[in-house]
Formats: sequence, structure tokens, C-alpha cells
Amino acid sequence: MTSPNARKTALPTPPLHTLWDFDLIPGEVYEREELHAQLDAPRTGRISRSKTHNVALLFTDQDSAPYLDGWCGEQSFYYVGDDTKRQPLLAGRNAARDNLRLLLFKVHGKHVIYAGEFTTTNDPGYVTVDTLDSGRKGAPMRTSLVFRLRPVDARTSRQVLLHDSSLLPTGRVSRPLISVLPIENAASEPCQANPRLRLSDQERQERKMALNYASYLKELGRSVVRHRVILPDDPVPLLTRLYTTTTDTLTETRCDATREAVRSAIGQLLDLKRIFTTAKLELLLPVTPRPDLMELLHSQGITVVWPEDRSYKTAHPNLPTEERK
Repeated sequence: MTSPNARKTALPTPPLHTLWDFDLIPGEVYEREELHAQLDAPRTGRISRSKTHNVALLFTDQDSAPYLDGWCGEQSFYYVGDDTKRQPLLAGRNAARDNLRLLLFKVHGKHVIYAGEFTTTNDPGYVTVDTLDSGRKGAPMRTSLVFRLRPVDARTSRQVLLHDSSLLPTGRVSRPLISVLPIENAASEPCQANPRLRLSDQERQERKMALNYASYLKELGRSVVRHRVILPDDPVPLLTRLYTTTTDTLTETRCDATREAVRSAIGQLLDLKRIFTTAKLELLLPVTPRPDLMELLHSQGITVVWPEDRSYKTAHPNLPTEERK
């Protein structure tokens, strides 16, 4: 793929009131400001419709919360809008009526990489989800529309949008599509099963706990990663907190040991267990849970871990407490 520092393809001055017909090449890099200027498309967010052409520019940054766009199967790309007043133009009936061309670009700093042309699915062609308002810290939740788009050239678009083209399936995805994420990015990305939850002090504290624990495991020679899981026909990906490849262990964290926190962690771990079927389950807490909650966790086959001095203590189901080794 061409790097952002590579040659930029010149854009001709478009004729007014005609269908846009630039020779954009998937995988090529363009200056975003130039695209907006040439098309007379206001830079108003992730979706920008030209004032003079039947074109809408769609921009995606798949690594940035709270949007987390992604593929669902080989022929569907879920795209999260950012402004409910503009989003209906992507609905199947509206796009078809306006003969609207949807051009998707992957954001790369001040540049964008053209991913190809997309069409909408049947009306309404979207679902509603709760997202953060513009990703600002402490921002309120709001309802956004997630559109199901279809690429005109599926394989080319997927090669541009997927980080690793080796992940391309040979047919429609009928099981979870799993990709590996580096632990280092966890400080800036939500790690809950619902990645659109409000970023709170609690979430930041749990991420810090996970990073500290991951550093400790790495000192012991363990390999630790995270996963992003895209389920068939589900626009919201699942994100694992920690996964120790050396021991095949899924770890979730909670910043307190209350009943509510423990029960939510159990649900999240069991949900992921359906996908990582051989994995052992582990819950990292800041303190030892009270006996009845320890019994509850052990009844679900979940190991409990908590920090003590400069190490960690571990309570396995049906085994005595021991120092983490």
C-alpha cells in the first residue's frame, strides 16, 4: 500500500452538477482537504455530502473509539455515523432515490486512503447503538445509526481496510473473525465487551490494572495480547481485556470487588468463553473478594487474582491460594 508520503494523485476540477467521475484508485493516498475543496464537500464529520455532485464522502478510522467500524462477513461493512441529522442520507431508500455514490476513505493523519465505492443495503439498512459523543472524556452517551454498507469490489476494499490481508476469508464469515491487538494500545481504547460504554474513571482504572498485570506477566516470560472479535451480523465488536497465549488464559479486570462488579465480569468472561472455547478464565480484582463471591467465581471455573506487595496472589477453583507464578 502506498505510504502517506508517496506521490499524491492530482484531482481535476469537477464540472458542476454532474455525477462525479474522478479516477480514484483503491489503495492510493490523497489529501483530505483537497478532496473536500475539489468536491465542495464541507468537512463536517465522518460523513460529508458534496454540494455540487451526487457523492458522499465517508471516513473511517477503525482504531479509534468510539466508532469502531468493521466488517461483518465478506460483503458487509458496518459504518457508524456521527450526526443523526445527516445520517438518513445513507439509508437504502434515500441513497437509491438520490443516485448517491458512497466513497469510503481510511483516515491516515492528514491523508486518506481510498477504500472504494460502497452501496447501501435494503431500507432502512441500519441499526441503532449507544456511542460516546465525539469521543470526548466524560461526554454523555447518545444514540447513533450503524449502517450496513456493501462494497462494489469486496476483495479490494477489504485489502485496504483490513490491517492484515491474510485475514481475508474465502467465503462468507459464518463464525467470529478474530484479530490480535497489541497490549500497548489498551491505554487509549476501551476494552469492555461493549466498546461504546462511557469512558469513566472506573474504566481507566481497570485498564491501568490490566497493563500493570500484563507487565508483570511479561517479566515472567509470558506472552500477552488482546483480541478484537467481529461476530456475524453484529455491528459491535467484542474486545478482550488480556489474553495470555502461553497459558491460554482470558483475563478480565474490575476495579472493585462488589457483587455487581463480579457478576458483570462473570457474564463477560462466559460470553467470550463461547468463542475461546479452550481458554481458562481469570478475574483480576484489586483486593480479595469476600468468601461468597469467591465461591461464586469458582463455581463458574474462574480463577481469581489480586495484587499483594509486588506480586500477585491467585485462588484457583478447588485449589489453595498461591502466589502467581
